[in-house]
Amino acid sequence: MGPVLQEIMEPELREAEQRGREEGIHGTVEILQEFGISGEEIRNAIMKRYKLTEQEAAKFL
Repeated sequence: MGPVLQEIMEPELREAEQRGREEGIHGTVEILQEFGISGEEIRNAIMKRYKLTEQEAAKFL
């Protein structure tokens, strides 16, 4: 991709990357819940894995 096209596409690429990351976190949370993992353990796991603050992690629970 050329530099001009990359500059034009960058906001869309970042947004798509963020959506993919959020989908991954939601998937992780769902799987851990299915295994009966407590909310606190899930929060700690996603905070560590995805480098989230407590407030950010709480949005996924």
